[in-house]
Amino acid sequence: NGTFVAAAGGAAEQKAAAAAQSYAEAAQRLGLPRDRALSLAQDAVRAAYAR
Repeated sequence: NGTFVAAAGGAAEQKAAAAAQSYAEAAQRLGLPRDRALSLAQDAVRAAYAR
């Protein structure tokens, strides 16, 4: 049981990391400065967790 929970958490973290990587690459392609890209990502996370 504990192994399944750990595996599920690992998969969720891998998916989140892949999404974050995709976002970072897209922001860079769009020419956003690093600080602005981080700020936008933080705003999105805050908004999602505020629901």
